[in-house]
Amino acid sequence: MKRILCALAALVLPQTAFAGFGTTGYLLSGSSFVGAGLGGLGGQTYGPIMSGLPTLDYHDGPNLLQIDALGLISSITTKENFGIDAAYYRGIYKGEISDKWKGTISPGGHIGLLMQPGEDDHLDLLFNMRMGVQALKEMGVGLYVVPGIGIHDAFDDKIYLAMSGGIELSVWLTGADGGDD
Repeated sequence: MKRILCALAALVLPQTAFAGFGTTGYLLSGSSFVGAGLGGLGGQTYGPIMSGLPTLDYHDGPNLLQIDALGLISSITTKENFGIDAAYYRGIYKGEISDKWKGTISPGGHIGLLMQPGEDDHLDLLFNMRMGVQALKEMGVGLYVVPGIGIHDAFDDKIYLAMSGGIELSVWLTGADGGDD
């Protein structure tokens, strides 16, 4: 009964209380890295978000913070590993495409850490450029291409050059005024 009351309370709260919160799903993603270290050359392909699950997003004006909350919760509850992914973007350009759609460019960074018992830990540090189109009303929606470049450190005497790319679909609440993201 308490769960039902909490769900109903969340529905009747003003939309502005949740303004800025949303989620991003990855329609297409992939990364690769090559590099050299004391142990020799190596390479591998992997996804930029460890869990592959949608992220929890917070939009605040030109700022966007993405956290892989579901992947973090999954890694904590399964106790098989500990993984955390986060990305931050800052909008530097917004141009009008039509009355409803705007083009955006947002540079940012991504950090991912994966620690697994009995295996090498992994740290990813990437510079990303999030470019796409978005529409804003009571709710925001955007489609973005996100290429990235950085390093992948497997903590095994090798540091790799990492290249990533993905197509993201984001939705978020903007508040009654349509926001300014």
